[in-house]
Amino acid sequence: MRKVLREGTWIRLSQGELYKITGTPVGEGGGSIVYPCKKISHFNGKITVSEIDYALKECFPLSSAFVFERREDGEIVSATENPAAVRYLNSVRKMQMQEQEITGKIYNTAARTIPVISASWEVELSFDEGHTFHLVNNTLTVMTSLESKGKALKSYLSRGEKLSVVQAFQIIKQVLFAVKEVHEAGFLHLDIQDGNVFIKGSLSAEDNLVSLVDFGAARPVCEDGLCPVIRDRALFSTMGFESPEIVGHNDGTLRLGAEADLYSVGYLLLLMLTGKRYTQRELDSANIGLYLSKRKLKKLNCPAHMADKVHQIISKALKKTPEERYHSCEEMLADVSDLIHALQPYKSDLSQVVYDAFICYRHGETDSQAAKILQQKLEHFHIPWMRKNKIKKIRRVFMDEGELSSCSDFGLQIREALKNSGWLIVICSSETKDSPWVNLEIKTFLEFHDRSRILAVVTDGEPEEVFPKELLGSDRTAEVLAADARGETPEQVIRNVKKNVLLKIAAPILGTTYDSLKQRQRNYIIKKYAVIGSLAVLMANAFFLFAMDRNHRIEEQNRRIMENRAEDQVALSAELLKEGNREEALQAALEAQEEGDTPVIPEEIYALNSALYSYHHEGNVEGFRPDRQVELENNTTDIGESSPDGKVFFCLDESGIAYFYNMEDWSLKWKCKLEEETSAFIDGKFVSEGKILLFSQNTAYYIDIEQQKCIKRIPLKEEDNMLETPVWALHDGMLVFGCESLDGVYVYRYDLNQDSMEKIRLTVDTMDHITSIAISPDGNTLAVSWVDYASGDIWDGGIQTVDLNTGKQTTLEANHVSVIRFISNSEFLTIECENVPFGSGGIDDKKRYREAIYQMEKGRVWENTTHYLRTQYEDSLYADAAVYENFQFDSEKKADVILVNLGTHLMIIDRNTYNILCEEDFSCPIVKLAVYNESTVLLGLADGSVERFWMDDRQKIFSAEDSSVGGFLYDANKKVIIQMKDGTPFLVISQIAQDTSMKPAEAQDIKKKIQTEKTVEKTTEGTRVQGASTKRFAVINDTSIDVYDGEKKEPFFTISRNGAEEPLVAFFKEDEQLVVYCDRKVTIWDLASGKNIATQVVDMDSAQKTDILADPKGRYLALYTREGQVSVHSLDGWLERVLNIYSVDENSQLHPYADIPYAYVDLEKEMIYALGRDDDRYYGISFYGYRELREKAEQILGDRKEKTVDITYIFG
Repeated sequence: MRKVLREGTWIRLSQGELYKITGTPVGEGGGSIVYPCKKISHFNGKITVSEIDYALKECFPLSSAFVFERREDGEIVSATENPAAVRYLNSVRKMQMQEQEITGKIYNTAARTIPVISASWEVELSFDEGHTFHLVNNTLTVMTSLESKGKALKSYLSRGEKLSVVQAFQIIKQVLFAVKEVHEAGFLHLDIQDGNVFIKGSLSAEDNLVSLVDFGAARPVCEDGLCPVIRDRALFSTMGFESPEIVGHNDGTLRLGAEADLYSVGYLLLLMLTGKRYTQRELDSANIGLYLSKRKLKKLNCPAHMADKVHQIISKALKKTPEERYHSCEEMLADVSDLIHALQPYKSDLSQVVYDAFICYRHGETDSQAAKILQQKLEHFHIPWMRKNKIKKIRRVFMDEGELSSCSDFGLQIREALKNSGWLIVICSSETKDSPWVNLEIKTFLEFHDRSRILAVVTDGEPEEVFPKELLGSDRTAEVLAADARGETPEQVIRNVKKNVLLKIAAPILGTTYDSLKQRQRNYIIKKYAVIGSLAVLMANAFFLFAMDRNHRIEEQNRRIMENRAEDQVALSAELLKEGNREEALQAALEAQEEGDTPVIPEEIYALNSALYSYHHEGNVEGFRPDRQVELENNTTDIGESSPDGKVFFCLDESGIAYFYNMEDWSLKWKCKLEEETSAFIDGKFVSEGKILLFSQNTAYYIDIEQQKCIKRIPLKEEDNMLETPVWALHDGMLVFGCESLDGVYVYRYDLNQDSMEKIRLTVDTMDHITSIAISPDGNTLAVSWVDYASGDIWDGGIQTVDLNTGKQTTLEANHVSVIRFISNSEFLTIECENVPFGSGGIDDKKRYREAIYQMEKGRVWENTTHYLRTQYEDSLYADAAVYENFQFDSEKKADVILVNLGTHLMIIDRNTYNILCEEDFSCPIVKLAVYNESTVLLGLADGSVERFWMDDRQKIFSAEDSSVGGFLYDANKKVIIQMKDGTPFLVISQIAQDTSMKPAEAQDIKKKIQTEKTVEKTTEGTRVQGASTKRFAVINDTSIDVYDGEKKEPFFTISRNGAEEPLVAFFKEDEQLVVYCDRKVTIWDLASGKNIATQVVDMDSAQKTDILADPKGRYLALYTREGQVSVHSLDGWLERVLNIYSVDENSQLHPYADIPYAYVDLEKEMIYALGRDDDRYYGISFYGYRELREKAEQILGDRKEKTVDITYIFG
């Protein structure tokens, strides 16, 4: 019996948070005890207790091999002085510390788990209500209250409550749903027992809900469905519930699968039915019928003919070997569900009904209305005659009118309807994505149908943001047919459903295409009215005009439908380009134009100009733009690096496949994977041109890329190596890696050129844990950082330096070192995480980090002021440091500098003086930085943006929007930027955009043209704007814009400014119109009538516009944007950052044509001149037409067709 902490005990975590135990334990597992508690504050003698309840989980393992006890001061220790027991306890504590990360990941995809919100390796206890505290080495984690999840199953069973067979199996069914969520999140629970199963509602209620707690024993699952090898031998599962393979001796090679959890579920079922806890020996010695006879089952309301089925399910779950058990939750759920159905026969009224479609939606107002309208329209949809029509009429469309009571209480009516429906229509909005009911309906539909039978209707938001998890599956969103019903108001959404969406949804149900159905529907309508017209001719000639008018309106309607489709494709192209997917943006822009005589809308030209980067010719760092996306087979995990000669780039995906790309054309050169399914590549680094080291958990593989084979395998772990993940460094053909064993901490030095190995024992404690290794530039010195787990404080540590020539070792004191980088042969910089002192208020949501510099002989010689890292960025700590020589840090001086990035913070340090030359904070973490040239640094940020930074300024170059970027790389050889998009299989490749069709132009001719067209001047009356072809001019004064005709003293036209900022004004259409830009809008005035003929918002950003240019013929307008002017020596002046060109149609509506950096436009001659920033020269070309742009896009896409490359398997 474990001794528990008393009610009223105060506990202070290392972060400073204070809690009070408010009752007896609410749950106990194989590794811990869970207490109810409240958070309190204690200041100046005043105690404040929070209203929120919490659950406090204390690490207190039960083990058949070791005995642990609680001392009088509350500390949990080994009952003996056995070192193995101490190591076991520390391993269990370490696993509980990891529970916060594990539950966070599971909670993102499962609603039946309770996440850990705080964790502490050691705590302070007070038994006198906070008057005195003392420190103990107990590990505790904090969760939200368990009250909302009901009570532990153990509390019901301990009171002797009896369960019928039906009740027991209903609970097990819900337990299986919960375990299934954990498995789908990529983990095994490994401690499923009655104390960790919480039930909301009574045991007899059919709508009760089960939740799982205590993930201290949880293990991640590899691709083959098994957890990684359990080398630390620290397994704690509650006795009786643990599977035989856990009870057996772990020789350091044990791997567990879903069968271990399902054994625990089977044992839990047996416990609920018998009320007894059997030993493994008892279960092995007899069959289940001995403990659960037919007579006993009859008392539990189980019919005699069903007893064998009950025995069969329990026996299969409790088989001794995993191979004989259930292998998945789905497999066991099928048997359990069938049994429940047999015990409670229910004949669904829907079982024999067949539906053409099932509408799945979240019960919000707009989505419900959209679903009802769609159901009505589909069931009354007139199907035009088609030769191959398989469906003559859409007869029945099922729509669920009520919410489901719970995920597990999934009505048989709904299940039958989904089973018997040909199609599933999912209404997707911002409320849909996380709806458990919608996800469950999709999941159930997929049990009986293929994913291609699912249709989506988007009512708001972007598809990738609103698509439910089950809708996405492992496929890309593009493979789900989606109809766009989005609108600015709910009424507009409903209108879109009635018009465009109806045809797009009906087409696949009818077995035809949208375009075909649309054409036939159009023809049907035309024929319908043609018949009416024919009859009208017989009756009266007057009806002829009516029919003709109807036909004209139908033609106009179809023209507008085609324009709407083109506009949708153009909008899609823009979104794809923002995300960095240039190739699909080009494809979407091309698909805006259907085959035939469809008119080209101006926006199609703009979309192609944008995706082709037409007229771009900067040639320098500001010219980087996304060029393409590279798609891997699985989600990316490591961005890798480029080879020293810049010819090959490698990266890794989550299944451990290594990809090698030719950086000339980004064609896939080779991909390889380990032959063993239980092992995968997790890291890699180039050794030289054509040679690379790839790492798995246990081995380094020396690979020849050109010959596509493994040259050498280097084992990284001895038999008792306790390092879970390899820690290594590589320098000039020398590989150094760490080893932690029971008899000491070592590093191995392996010479790849000589094929020789040296083992070096570090003079540190055997419980110390290696965190990082660095090698000096000359290869003579090692620096190894470590933390001291034996002290109980995971933040205490140090650095061990090793002279590889003499063997001399030196120990330097340090905090928990996250990064260590040599800045010379005798100096290195570290980024360290400091401990947060007990009782320090106000910083419990942050960690303290600092930079420090060490010299070999003197130790720490410099450290930066402590700063805090925001909590939301702690899990993905982006931190690095690098030295760059002869860096231009201002206009006059150069120096050797150290660039350091930590979270959102950038710092530049003088390597010789340690003076901080510059510091800068960014809006989100810096993933990686790189030097572009002697004065410019490139920074890849986690939000997908890339910024240029130099001493006195910073500038965003571009952004792969709507992306979470976890990797950034700049290759100076090829001048290419590579970004890794988290949670996707995509890499974004960006290069300097160059419109190679542009030819050099004479700067003097451009300069002369600019000077002769100067029409704006400042006068005492205000700003004067001269007309182009007449004597008309306009004067912009403080209150109005006045237009004069020749030498007349009084204006003939006046516009009040109404307090608006100073506008930009130009004459238009041979001076017959006046164009005014102000407050992001362009207004066009007809000077003859004095009427406003057009007002249009033309830009959504807040950048200042500095000039307006108008085409005298009225075809184009152009605006200049000030977003960083540049000095142009060839023109003796300044040029604005962006030129925005618009075409103007016959209705005076503006349409974007192109956005061009650093350019001048001659609207009259339709010529564009772009400045080459690298050579200060202009490059010119005439305006592109649609056909010319289309040919350029098709050529790019045609040149980029991917070739198939087979995987090479590397044998371990």
